[in-house]
Amino acid sequence: MVEHPGPSSLVSLAMRWTPGIALRSSTRQARAGLAVCIAMALTWLESDHALASSQSVPFALNAQVISSCSVNASASLIFGTIISPTVAPAYASGSIQITCSMGSPVYLTLGQGMYPALGSTDAMPLRQMAAAGIDRISYQVFSDPTYSTVVGNTQPSSAAAMGNGAGSTVMLYARIPVAAAVAPGSYQDTLVATVFY
Repeated sequence: MVEHPGPSSLVSLAMRWTPGIALRSSTRQARAGLAVCIAMALTWLESDHALASSQSVPFALNAQVISSCSVNASASLIFGTIISPTVAPAYASGSIQITCSMGSPVYLTLGQGMYPALGSTDAMPLRQMAAAGIDRISYQVFSDPTYSTVVGNTQPSSAAAMGNGAGSTVMLYARIPVAAAVAPGSYQDTLVATVFY
Protein backbone atom coordinates (compact mmCIF):
# COMPACT_ATOMS: atom_id res chain seq x y z
CA MET A 1 0.00 0.00 0.00
CA VAL A 2 1.34 3.43 -0.92
CA GLU A 3 1.73 5.72 2.05
CA HIS A 4 0.18 9.11 1.54
CA PRO A 5 0.45 12.11 3.79
CA GLY A 6 -2.60 12.77 5.93
CA PRO A 7 -5.19 15.45 5.11
CA SER A 8 -3.87 17.88 7.71
CA SER A 9 -0.33 17.70 6.35
CA LEU A 10 -1.58 18.12 2.77
CA VAL A 11 -3.58 21.20 3.66
CA SER A 12 -0.64 22.52 5.60
CA LEU A 13 1.56 21.85 2.58
CA ALA A 14 -0.92 23.68 0.36
CA MET A 15 -0.96 26.67 2.68
CA ARG A 16 2.82 26.82 2.67
CA TRP A 17 3.21 26.07 -1.01
CA THR A 18 0.56 28.41 -2.45
CA PRO A 19 2.05 31.72 -1.30
CA GLY A 20 5.40 30.62 -2.71
CA ILE A 21 3.78 29.88 -6.07
CA ALA A 22 1.97 33.18 -5.99
CA LEU A 23 5.22 35.02 -5.47
CA ARG A 24 7.16 33.12 -8.10
CA SER A 25 4.52 32.62 -10.78
CA SER A 26 1.03 33.51 -11.84
CA THR A 27 -2.15 33.23 -9.82
CA ARG A 28 -3.33 30.48 -12.14
CA GLN A 29 -0.38 28.32 -11.18
CA ALA A 30 -1.06 28.89 -7.49
CA ARG A 31 -4.66 27.78 -7.85
CA ALA A 32 -3.60 24.74 -9.84
CA GLY A 33 -1.18 23.72 -7.09
CA LEU A 34 -3.87 24.07 -4.42
CA ALA A 35 -6.26 21.95 -6.50
CA VAL A 36 -3.63 19.23 -6.77
CA CYS A 37 -3.20 19.16 -2.97
CA ILE A 38 -6.96 18.92 -2.39
CA ALA A 39 -7.23 16.12 -4.94
CA MET A 40 -4.42 14.24 -3.19
CA ALA A 41 -6.23 14.60 0.18
CA LEU A 42 -9.47 13.28 -1.27
CA THR A 43 -7.64 10.35 -2.85
CA TRP A 44 -6.10 9.51 0.52
CA LEU A 45 -9.48 9.52 2.24
CA GLU A 46 -11.12 7.38 -0.45
CA SER A 47 -8.35 4.80 -0.67
CA ASP A 48 -6.72 3.99 2.69
CA HIS A 49 -9.51 5.05 5.06
CA ALA A 50 -12.75 4.11 3.27
CA LEU A 51 -15.16 1.78 5.14
CA ALA A 52 -14.94 -1.04 2.64
CA SER A 53 -16.20 -3.88 4.95
CA SER A 54 -17.73 -4.62 8.36
CA GLN A 55 -17.78 -7.39 10.96
CA SER A 56 -20.40 -8.18 13.62
CA VAL A 57 -19.90 -10.02 16.90
CA PRO A 58 -22.41 -11.03 19.62
CA PHE A 59 -22.49 -8.85 22.73
CA ALA A 60 -23.92 -10.77 25.68
CA LEU A 61 -25.85 -9.35 28.63
CA ASN A 62 -26.81 -11.21 31.80
CA ALA A 63 -28.99 -10.62 34.87
CA GLN A 64 -29.89 -13.01 37.68
CA VAL A 65 -33.21 -12.64 39.50
CA ILE A 66 -33.59 -14.27 42.92
CA SER A 67 -36.74 -14.89 44.94
CA SER A 68 -37.70 -12.63 47.81
CA CYS A 69 -40.63 -12.41 50.18
CA SER A 70 -41.87 -10.15 52.95
CA VAL A 71 -44.73 -10.60 55.40
CA ASN A 72 -46.83 -8.13 57.35
CA ALA A 73 -49.67 -8.83 59.78
CA SER A 74 -52.17 -6.15 58.80
CA ALA A 75 -54.60 -6.77 61.66
CA SER A 76 -54.91 -8.72 64.90
CA LEU A 77 -57.43 -11.47 65.51
CA ILE A 78 -59.85 -9.80 67.92
CA PHE A 79 -62.72 -11.79 69.38
CA GLY A 80 -64.18 -8.85 71.23
CA THR A 81 -66.30 -9.24 74.35
CA ILE A 82 -67.26 -12.77 75.43
CA ILE A 83 -69.84 -13.46 78.12
CA SER A 84 -68.85 -16.10 80.64
CA PRO A 85 -69.93 -18.82 80.62
CA THR A 86 -69.95 -18.95 76.83
CA VAL A 87 -73.07 -20.33 75.24
CA ALA A 88 -71.90 -20.17 71.59
CA PRO A 89 -68.56 -20.15 69.75
CA ALA A 90 -66.81 -16.82 69.21
CA TYR A 91 -65.24 -15.95 65.89
CA ALA A 92 -62.63 -13.55 64.57
CA SER A 93 -60.88 -13.02 61.26
CA GLY A 94 -57.81 -11.20 60.10
CA SER A 95 -55.26 -11.20 57.32
CA ILE A 96 -51.56 -11.30 56.67
CA GLN A 97 -50.07 -9.42 53.74
CA ILE A 98 -47.31 -11.14 51.78
CA THR A 99 -45.23 -9.71 48.96
CA CYS A 100 -43.34 -12.43 47.12
CA SER A 101 -41.63 -12.94 43.77
CA MET A 102 -43.78 -13.74 40.76
CA GLY A 103 -44.54 -17.45 40.51
CA SER A 104 -42.90 -18.41 43.82
CA PRO A 105 -44.80 -21.01 45.89
CA VAL A 106 -45.38 -19.58 49.37
CA TYR A 107 -46.18 -21.42 52.60
CA LEU A 108 -47.42 -19.46 55.62
CA THR A 109 -47.10 -21.14 59.02
CA LEU A 110 -48.24 -20.06 62.48
CA GLY A 111 -46.51 -21.04 65.70
CA GLN A 112 -48.19 -22.81 68.61
CA GLY A 113 -48.47 -19.59 70.57
CA MET A 114 -47.12 -18.62 73.96
CA TYR A 115 -49.43 -20.84 76.03
CA PRO A 116 -49.94 -24.14 74.15
CA ALA A 117 -51.93 -26.84 75.89
CA LEU A 118 -50.42 -30.17 76.89
CA GLY A 119 -49.98 -32.37 73.80
CA SER A 120 -49.68 -29.46 71.36
CA THR A 121 -47.38 -29.98 68.37
CA ASP A 122 -46.28 -27.89 65.40
CA ALA A 123 -48.37 -30.06 63.10
CA MET A 124 -51.47 -29.85 65.32
CA PRO A 125 -51.16 -26.95 67.74
CA LEU A 126 -53.48 -26.66 70.75
CA ARG A 127 -53.50 -22.93 71.22
CA GLN A 128 -54.65 -21.01 74.28
CA MET A 129 -54.99 -17.42 75.35
CA ALA A 130 -54.00 -16.57 78.91
CA ALA A 131 -55.08 -14.03 81.48
CA ALA A 132 -53.51 -13.32 84.85
CA GLY A 133 -52.65 -16.44 86.78
CA ILE A 134 -53.50 -19.82 85.28
CA ASP A 135 -56.72 -18.96 83.47
CA ARG A 136 -56.81 -20.09 79.82
CA ILE A 137 -59.20 -19.99 76.86
CA SER A 138 -58.70 -22.47 74.03
CA TYR A 139 -58.88 -21.21 70.46
CA GLN A 140 -57.81 -22.27 67.00
CA VAL A 141 -56.79 -20.58 63.72
CA PHE A 142 -57.92 -21.86 60.32
CA SER A 143 -57.10 -21.08 56.70
CA ASP A 144 -60.70 -21.39 55.48
CA PRO A 145 -64.01 -19.76 56.46
CA THR A 146 -65.54 -23.17 57.18
CA TYR A 147 -63.10 -23.67 60.08
CA SER A 148 -61.95 -27.06 58.89
CA THR A 149 -58.21 -26.64 58.14
CA VAL A 150 -56.00 -25.67 61.05
CA VAL A 151 -52.94 -23.60 60.23
CA GLY A 152 -49.96 -25.24 61.93
CA ASN A 153 -46.25 -24.65 62.06
CA THR A 154 -45.17 -27.17 59.40
CA GLN A 155 -45.30 -27.04 55.61
CA PRO A 156 -48.05 -29.71 55.31
CA SER A 157 -50.19 -27.78 57.80
CA SER A 158 -49.41 -24.35 56.34
CA ALA A 159 -51.60 -21.97 54.40
CA ALA A 160 -50.36 -22.16 50.81
CA ALA A 161 -50.25 -19.22 48.41
CA MET A 162 -48.51 -18.17 45.20
CA GLY A 163 -46.34 -15.10 44.81
CA ASN A 164 -47.59 -12.62 42.22
CA GLY A 165 -44.88 -9.97 42.36
CA ALA A 166 -47.19 -7.63 44.27
CA GLY A 167 -48.92 -7.67 47.63
CA SER A 168 -51.45 -10.43 48.25
CA THR A 169 -53.64 -11.27 51.23
CA VAL A 170 -53.81 -14.52 53.19
CA MET A 171 -57.03 -14.65 55.20
CA LEU A 172 -57.10 -16.30 58.63
CA TYR A 173 -60.15 -17.38 60.63
CA ALA A 174 -60.11 -17.94 64.39
CA ARG A 175 -62.67 -19.61 66.64
CA ILE A 176 -63.21 -20.06 70.36
CA PRO A 177 -65.40 -23.15 70.89
CA VAL A 178 -68.12 -23.40 73.47
CA ALA A 179 -66.33 -23.86 76.79
CA ALA A 180 -66.88 -24.08 80.50
CA ALA A 181 -66.95 -20.95 82.62
CA VAL A 182 -63.71 -19.01 82.73
CA ALA A 183 -62.66 -16.19 85.01
CA PRO A 184 -63.27 -12.66 83.73
CA GLY A 185 -60.16 -10.92 82.44
CA SER A 186 -58.22 -9.86 79.38
CA TYR A 187 -56.95 -12.92 77.52
CA GLN A 188 -54.14 -12.67 75.02
CA ASP A 189 -51.72 -14.72 72.97
CA THR A 190 -49.06 -14.07 70.32
CA LEU A 191 -48.45 -16.20 67.23
CA VAL A 192 -45.34 -16.11 65.09
CA ALA A 193 -46.10 -16.04 61.38
CA THR A 194 -43.41 -17.42 59.06
CA VAL A 195 -43.30 -17.45 55.28
CA PHE A 196 -41.36 -20.14 53.41
CA TYR A 197 -40.66 -19.63 49.69
